[in-house]
Amino acid sequence: YAFGNQRAAHLAGTRPLLVFWTTSEQPEPLDPRLLEALAGKIIEDWEGRQAAAAEGFVLKSQVLHSADLPEAPADWPRASGVFSPRADARPIQHTVEGVFGTRPILSGSGTIAANATWNDAGIRLQRLDGGAGDPAMRVRFAVAVLTNAVQLLVETTDARHHQPAVGAAMWQGDSIEFAFDFEGRGATQNRLEFIAGLTAFGPELFKTANADVSGDLPIAWTPPGRAVRGGRVVVGVDAKAGVMRYAVEIPAGECYPYAPSSERPLRFALVVNENDGETRSAVATWGGGVFPAKDAALYGDLKPAAPQDRGERGGGE
Repeated sequence: YAFGNQRAAHLAGTRPLLVFWTTSEQPEPLDPRLLEALAGKIIEDWEGRQAAAAEGFVLKSQVLHSADLPEAPADWPRASGVFSPRADARPIQHTVEGVFGTRPILSGSGTIAANATWNDAGIRLQRLDGGAGDPAMRVRFAVAVLTNAVQLLVETTDARHHQPAVGAAMWQGDSIEFAFDFEGRGATQNRLEFIAGLTAFGPELFKTANADVSGDLPIAWTPPGRAVRGGRVVVGVDAKAGVMRYAVEIPAGECYPYAPSSERPLRFALVVNENDGETRSAVATWGGGVFPAKDAALYGDLKPAAPQDRGERGGGE
């Protein structure tokens, strides 16, 4: 059910429950329709701890609550996007292959590890400014799949940083876009996609797409269309060397409803956007399906690096 920014789901069973939350970034009092249905009842958190009475209760962002409720009122407005049918899979294309590591490649202080497993094969360059020849870009990237996070390092030749936008519009300037298909089914609707860059307000990691979710939402989870609060992004510009480096860490909770696994291949795609100071002049891509159109069936395949290869350059097409 949908009540403005607030959502609710009724769970039938031996103990019927109403589960409810807000999609707003700011605390909100219960919607009057929820308050009327829950009058006199005690609200609990999702772990069963009593929180407070419904009267005067305030919902906080990304916190799930519940209360006993035999049945939901028949006139409540239904939300079409809270519980979505499983997205159809598409035939997977295996056009590019690389490797990922299983050890941290980004420290707590933001230092890049020396043992990163780099991929530089299979990267395609495309000019967007109408000029002749390939753009003068050299790109490599590394991915680490950990039990509690996914880490990504991207290094590109770029002597001049220019980023005029924020949020989802960061593709206009120097930035990276990347996506995961944790299911490995090619279902574009269920992809997890981000964009990261160094804006005038500082580094930003923005979630552009997430599979439709249901059930117990993690507290440390960001809906699509917002800056990721729990993740980390560090962007370094070495003007003397003409290199720009992006370092990103995505907590496992941000991957909900999927859990990263180092035991199986990972479908992944990357776009590096280059701005020459005036316009988006070129892109470098690894795997398809992010630029110029969204299609998870075109992502590349990352496989766990063999123990003897971890810390060395990998990848291939």
